[in-house]
Amino acid sequence: MALRFRKGGSPLSGTMAPSNWNNQVLTEITKEPYDKRISAVLEKHFPVFIYFDDYGILDSAIFLPHFLKELDQNPKGQRNRTMNAMFRHVGITGKEIYDLGKQLTDQLIRDGHEPDVESIRKDQANKEARAIKLNSASRDISQRFNEWYGQRRHSIEYQADGDYFRIWVSDDKRPNVKIELEGRSKGFQWFFSFYLVFLVESDEGHKHALLLLDEPGLHLHPTAQQELILFFEKLSEKNQLIYSTHSPFLIDGEHLHRVRPVMEDESGQSCINIEGWPADRDTIFPLQAAAGYAMVQGLFQHKKNILVEGITDYYYLHALSQQCVDTGREHLPDDIYIIPCGGAQQVGRLASLFLGQEIRPIILLDGDEAGRARRNALIKNLYAGYNSDIVILNESIGLEVEEAEIEDIFGPEILLPEVNKLIGNTLALEVDGEMGVIDRVMEAAKKQAITPPDGWKATIALRLVSYWSTNNIVLPGPVLDKAALLFAELNSRFK
Repeated sequence: MALRFRKGGSPLSGTMAPSNWNNQVLTEITKEPYDKRISAVLEKHFPVFIYFDDYGILDSAIFLPHFLKELDQNPKGQRNRTMNAMFRHVGITGKEIYDLGKQLTDQLIRDGHEPDVESIRKDQANKEARAIKLNSASRDISQRFNEWYGQRRHSIEYQADGDYFRIWVSDDKRPNVKIELEGRSKGFQWFFSFYLVFLVESDEGHKHALLLLDEPGLHLHPTAQQELILFFEKLSEKNQLIYSTHSPFLIDGEHLHRVRPVMEDESGQSCINIEGWPADRDTIFPLQAAAGYAMVQGLFQHKKNILVEGITDYYYLHALSQQCVDTGREHLPDDIYIIPCGGAQQVGRLASLFLGQEIRPIILLDGDEAGRARRNALIKNLYAGYNSDIVILNESIGLEVEEAEIEDIFGPEILLPEVNKLIGNTLALEVDGEMGVIDRVMEAAKKQAITPPDGWKATIALRLVSYWSTNNIVLPGPVLDKAALLFAELNSRFK
């Protein structure tokens, strides 16, 4: 709206009378400030958070009058929330079960009256209706729960006795032995309670919710904790999942790049480490234990294993193989297991463990001096007569670089920008066709008096593979062609 004014300041022309103008100004200045209005808009788009911990575990016996009172007073209380989810999951309510259990005849007797036929008939009808509902709910919950829980098949039975609601559980090992929920393992109780809360709350308009779990599955058997990882993988298809744990069995060795160690800084504040693995022994222990457990699993469960020198090789090989899968190139099959050894010197020790289980892994070594020395030592001892089971990187794919490492597959164009970000400086690499990219980086850093931080190679690898994955980055064709050549060479050794 445009207005023109005379010298005196009164409107000369316009489409709004002064009173309307004043009303509009008044309306505008009485509105909420812009920052509050913007916050209100943003809040509508915030994800829903579903938090769960041990405090929400179900009781096996529920006194319905007390539950209904507590639910009315504190519907978000942990146990009330879980119990309410249990009822809603199978389409019934606690009040419905409670009301159907009321006995008209009992009330008549308390009032000094003789129960009439109609009251008796109505009580019987309500009792039958409650039994039918609970029986249907029991079959429903058993079927749904068994689709998610991978340990064994369970039969869950809901029963109501007067004002009490009870939960009984049997399993396929002892199908005729019913045990109250509280008599089952803590792990089963946790899983059942979490299952109810998550499925009910996520179905009620909480799609794409962000799940927050505090020490999940703490009471589960280690093998069940491993299965819980698969359950979480399924949940994460539709909901982002963040959980804290101290258990090495809940750390997914196949996706270590997802792990974010949490530790205390010098001021005592908790902080999340996103730059690599911390030096703190207590913090790093679950990761080390998870790596050790993953190795043991490989010993007994996997016949096709590739030993690589370090975690950097592990990160890059997995990422490159996945990109080769996506682009239709030769890749590593799912039945080939990659194990980082913590340096060329450790390769022989881990190889001997495999050989003790009558499993001979393929070994992939860098083309540097340490890699060649390790190959010679292995051929003299553990791998005598099995020379072809040891693969030297540059020899397998025709790299002209003498001191080749895994980073030479994609070269300085991809590696250097991330290195510069890490060190906060710009390195000038010399052109040298015989030096590998890592040696060139170290040489340039030395000339510029720059010392890269400890573990910088692993930090760069973690950053790069995470960035490629989360941003759907496809590496250049020549890079993937080199990777495919390496995978073809490794695959051929298993035939």
